[in-house]
Amino acid sequence: MAFNPFIGWTEAELLAARRKVQDEIAEGGALTSGGAGGTSFGRAPQYSALTRLRMIQRALYVINPTTYPLANLQPQSEMPSFFRSNPINPIP
Repeated sequence: MAFNPFIGWTEAELLAARRKVQDEIAEGGALTSGGAGGTSFGRAPQYSALTRLRMIQRALYVINPTTYPLANLQPQSEMPSFFRSNPINPIP
């Protein structure tokens, strides 16, 4: 069973969160960090935007599988499996 951090969220809340993540992906968000004078700051999301989008899509599927089919989910890996299992040139 997949981890669902969105238990208890309404469909409207999930759609609003999905839109926010889609906007972040469209902006091409970057990791923010810097510092000066012995101080530093940083901002790093716990999950990437694409990971959060997948989790939101799964949560929407649980609420309404007809409206939000699993086909809307992006594949977990964009690399074909035959590249990952190549014994001559293994990719970590």
